[in-house]
Amino acid sequence: MTKRFIETAFRLLFVAFAITLIVPLGQGTAVEEGMVLYLSFDEEGNPTDASDNPTEITVHGTLNKADGQFGGHAIEFDGDSANFIEVAHSSKLVGMEALTIAAWAMTTNADALARGIISKRVGFNNADVYQLFSWNDVKMYARVNAQNSAETQMVSETVLESDIWYHFVIVFDGNAPEAERGKMYVNGTLEGTFSHPDRAVDESDAPLWIGTLNGGYAQTWIGFIDELRVFARPLSEDDILQLIAGPTPVKPRGKLATTWARLKHQ
Repeated sequence: MTKRFIETAFRLLFVAFAITLIVPLGQGTAVEEGMVLYLSFDEEGNPTDASDNPTEITVHGTLNKADGQFGGHAIEFDGDSANFIEVAHSSKLVGMEALTIAAWAMTTNADALARGIISKRVGFNNADVYQLFSWNDVKMYARVNAQNSAETQMVSETVLESDIWYHFVIVFDGNAPEAERGKMYVNGTLEGTFSHPDRAVDESDAPLWIGTLNGGYAQTWIGFIDELRVFARPLSEDDILQLIAGPTPVKPRGKLATTWARLKHQ
């Protein structure tokens, strides 16, 4: 086990303990307010959107199920550009004054190529409204209204390691001061606050992609994605801790002990 793995495991264990103090048993539904997309990947068949007014989900190519974070399933991506998920456009996914994206993910091949976890665009600078992806220096990147990517980019401090689960959250809040409109969290820790010139997410009828940056992109995610959510509001740090602790009653509550058992080792 690497030092990084041990630090991550202890951080998540601390978060789990903290959440038992701040969230009474049987509660936790408030965190789901404003949720516009929820893919748990726990279905036996193809993924479905468990949020209100569900959006159509299409699996392209072949994707396998694997052990997820909370006793259910995750989706495994193999890096083949033919294998990804397409979420049909819906008006609920754009135009909001605030946006939060949250997901568990693990790469089994940490590299410096651009590999998308979630992205809503036709292509770079083409109906390009938001995305979360790994890239240079093997770090996580995020953009909102990416047509001005130099002004809208968020970058993690964490350098990704292979075979370790991470919880990623990006927050865009158009009502916050300009210097504080973007935030990135990794495993519940705020890793950066970023300036953003815009007050709302752009409009676009582009599909939303899971596991790639857009249809036809050269490379896709290599590894696993689980418990992916999009919100039309800025999540608080307490909200983020609840997501890390496990699924809320939108689906059967998870068995928290499996979280630690499923942290992969090197």
